[in-house]
Amino acid sequence: MKENLKNRGSLGGEMRMRVKEHCRDKSNHTKSNYMHACKSFDVWRKDAGLSNKYVRENSRESVVRWAVHLKTSGISQSTIHTMVAGCCCGLG
Repeated sequence: MKENLKNRGSLGGEMRMRVKEHCRDKSNHTKSNYMHACKSFDVWRKDAGLSNKYVRENSRESVVRWAVHLKTSGISQSTIHTMVAGCCCGLG
């Protein structure tokens, strides 16, 4: 319950809560990967200057921009797929 109050209004907090809710039947490894993806996305979007409101209203565009960033950073396609899946799960 503490996390809910701490992260109220926080996009990253909302994403992590959604992953916890949606991944109850998934392995701990998958859940951990998805949580890491949400955290990485949240750090990237802050560095890219994207507001919580913008990402909420333009989630697909934001995820595509992040995937392009990951690709240009030299991340493998399979890792990008896992990270995008986690991010999409977190964004709902």
